[in-house]
Amino acid sequence: MGVIGQAGGQDLWVFAESLAEPELPLVAGERVSYYVVFGPWGPEATRVRRAAG
Repeated sequence: MGVIGQAGGQDLWVFAESLAEPELPLVAGERVSYYVVFGPWGPEATRVRRAAG
């Protein structure tokens, strides 16, 4: 569970091209679940899904 704009004390910037779910746009402060796809040089994409409820 997370909030758009923060993740583990760090900024989480979510870009449209990296979002996984079609029910967009998400807005700052919205509760979501997410995971980050890591590549050789760090995070490559952030996949976001709206939180249930």
